[in-house]
Amino acid sequence: MAVVLTYDIDRLHTAVKETLLSYGYQDSVPAVNTNNQRGIIKLPNTTLFHENRTIKNAYLDMQKVAIQYGVLLERCIAFELMIPVDYWGSFTAI
Repeated sequence: MAVVLTYDIDRLHTAVKETLLSYGYQDSVPAVNTNNQRGIIKLPNTTLFHENRTIKNAYLDMQKVAIQYGVLLERCIAFELMIPVDYWGSFTAI
């Protein structure tokens, strides 16, 4: 299943994000528009996408990385996402 992970931490943002990227997370989501043209949606800085992770595993990945770097995990949300995203139907982004 595809999952989106978004989080807030107190410090070491770059190191944490780079580690999650090394786990296969991405900073963009595949999308399709109303003309059936494919593209990508770039995600905010502390929001990542993984094509083959469960919600629980994404949360556990985030906990593991937070412990590894000794950062405070202030907030963390993971949710399932159907891909490619229809960015004019079920999702909008700028």
